[in-house]
Amino acid sequence: TTFSTAITHARASSATMVNSSGVLVTVGNNVARENHHLYDGVAWVNEGLLQESEARTNLLTYSEDFSNAAWAATQATLATSAEVGPFSTGQVYSLADNTSASTHHLQDDNLFTADGVMRTWSLYVKQGTARYIGLTSYSIDYTSTGSSRVIFDTQVGVYTAQGAEADILQPAVNVGNGWWRIGFSSDTNGASYDNFRIEMNSDGTDSGASYSGSGDTVLLWGAQLEAGSTPSSYIPTSGATATRAAETLTVPAAKLPYSSANISIQMNGEMTGNTLTLVRWYEDASNAILLDAGTTDFTFTQEAAGVVDTVTGGSFISGINVPFNIASRHVTTALNGAVDGTALTADTTPTALPDLSATDLSLGYSYMGTIGKFIMWGDDIGDTGIAEATTVDYGNDFAMTVTTTTAAETFTIPAQNVG
Repeated sequence: TTFSTAITHARASSATMVNSSGVLVTVGNNVARENHHLYDGVAWVNEGLLQESEARTNLLTYSEDFSNAAWAATQATLATSAEVGPFSTGQVYSLADNTSASTHHLQDDNLFTADGVMRTWSLYVKQGTARYIGLTSYSIDYTSTGSSRVIFDTQVGVYTAQGAEADILQPAVNVGNGWWRIGFSSDTNGASYDNFRIEMNSDGTDSGASYSGSGDTVLLWGAQLEAGSTPSSYIPTSGATATRAAETLTVPAAKLPYSSANISIQMNGEMTGNTLTLVRWYEDASNAILLDAGTTDFTFTQEAAGVVDTVTGGSFISGINVPFNIASRHVTTALNGAVDGTALTADTTPTALPDLSATDLSLGYSYMGTIGKFIMWGDDIGDTGIAEATTVDYGNDFAMTVTTTTAAETFTIPAQNVG
């Protein structure tokens, strides 16, 4: 079935996504972000449905207007640029250093208590006449003096240095036309105040933040500060903080091919972070089917009348937009999972399936990323089937399965020589 006839989507706010032209667009409340595109280094690729189950707030009140008084330039000059932004939208700014022997930066102050909350800074950057740029947060997660800082090489797209206090370095994401989204995450365990600096850097080293400049520039767009350990989709602000509400995806029980004896499930996409619940078919604390991503591997769970069976395996490295392809089979006498074309070792101890015949299924229940495909069978496709299901991505190709009932049967596909 199509998405609109099978799944109920809800989100109590607008949200952004990228269309097939690589343009950032905003969709309204309760509009699913179908056909979200990611840049693969060559072109914008349709990765399916963008699903973010966590509500996020951009705590920077001016995410694009760096000329606003919320931002302050020190030993640097800020100017508008005719450069096209990363998503062909919005005003790009250039930041130029001056000749003073000092730090050259653009700063936004944000006050927080020492609450231990993990927050993620992110910014879209592009090379101007300068090659390196730094993101720094002062007075954050330290006990005496120090800062959280990362230095990025805009020419080749790699981090070159990291301050000791930067807790989590976020992978740089290529968004095309020389633009990158960079960032890091840190918490406020050791201080009650911090600020966000966009710093010029002369040589790509952490110690090179203070130097005599020469008017070189870097290009800036789209700053974001949010509570969370990973960056989420861009949330524009103009004068106040803005929140993107949490999203839910529900497959009604009536739309599911439920079987009391055999069920198989497949899902693929690109996920951000870890400890995620990809599929949650949950009746109560004693009856459920779950497909989870842990910190480095996947767990497939089936619980019937309080008896829990699990299979764990496969592997992934946590990051941003990490591809995955998993499947599971749930039988009254067995449970197994498959990851990226390999079936795991089946658990043959189950004695029953949970009765989920009247239970809605939550897709992307605790999940940040894109969902490419979700398939469910009211049948046991076997270990060979779940392995194949996690290998073959049919895309838009025509695919047909022919099931024979006796030996030596034949079938014919009528075709024309024009296509």
